[in-house]
Amino acid sequence: MYITNTPLTGQDFNDNSIIRYRIIALWALSESALGGVLHLFNIPFTGLIIGGFSSLLISLLAAMNMKRGTILHALLIVISVKALVAPYIPLNSYLALIIQGLLGELLFFSKKLYPISALTLGIITALLASFQKVIILTLLFGINLWIAMDSFINSVLKQLGAAHSSEIKFSYIITGIYVIIHLIGGLFFGMIAMRLPRWIKEKKEMINFAPVKIEEKPEESKEKGKKKLWYQRKSGIIFIIVSSAVIILSYILPGLGKGLGYDIIIMILRSLIITLAWFYLIAPFVIKLFKRFLAKNKIKYSGDIDKVIVMLPNLKNAVSASFNASSSFKGIKRIKEFISNITAYIVLSE
Repeated sequence: MYITNTPLTGQDFNDNSIIRYRIIALWALSESALGGVLHLFNIPFTGLIIGGFSSLLISLLAAMNMKRGTILHALLIVISVKALVAPYIPLNSYLALIIQGLLGELLFFSKKLYPISALTLGIITALLASFQKVIILTLLFGINLWIAMDSFINSVLKQLGAAHSSEIKFSYIITGIYVIIHLIGGLFFGMIAMRLPRWIKEKKEMINFAPVKIEEKPEESKEKGKKKLWYQRKSGIIFIIVSSAVIILSYILPGLGKGLGYDIIIMILRSLIITLAWFYLIAPFVIKLFKRFLAKNKIKYSGDIDKVIVMLPNLKNAVSASFNASSSFKGIKRIKEFISNITAYIVLSE
């Protein structure tokens, strides 16, 4: 029998308050740890994936048919836990998180439109992740970044004999492809969020939850290095090497033009000035204000924050167990099985 994607009611479960804290804890875990895992395995589109999981969990909170303001309350707890567990996460990730939470509260104002709201949240979250990258690159390097990219690619094509009567705007094409990939990802996460209530109800009758055993692990060093500036990362080093090569080639190959070399020098200098100004002038001031805000909320929601932090070790094990349990599936089917397993564990287990 087909089960519609309607919000889950209190009759389906025994204690909504416990389930709510579990969802919030998983949301905090994904925000504070998922990015590190993705970077460790060099998985691209981290903003899309982290934002996608956030949209799923916000939709799940809405699907539990909880009262208005639950998502905003959860957002404040997640921000506080994220700051405590992963203090080196950049400020822009908090901005993305806040926008997602506010959008979730707005879109799920009416539970009757749950499927449309879930799909819309997934799409908007993904598009915001793509636009954020483009805006940051433009602010950091200026509009000359896109002009230099077009000039360089067109000049190389001309040197290879692939001449064009007019220059192609490759920057538009690359940006467009990047946004389309995020749009497809947003549709994917939105469609999963639409189906979550049905998947959970289907799992309710068939799944058998065993207690998740927490294995003692040797204490890892909590020492972390400071966040690297863009020119200290691998991508930044590659950018500087490529830029230096283009500057040199602009003097060797007449087709490139010396103006391109000057533009790249200006871009690098501009980005260095903006980066240093941000990290040593603007960011410290913003962080100071942000810490004051967190300190007030930590006192106000200290009980809620403690409950969420206590749940994190169990949830880490549950995520690992759910991922291993989906190993017999491949591709998108494995993603579906993993997400349905972990959400069903959160919602249905005693």
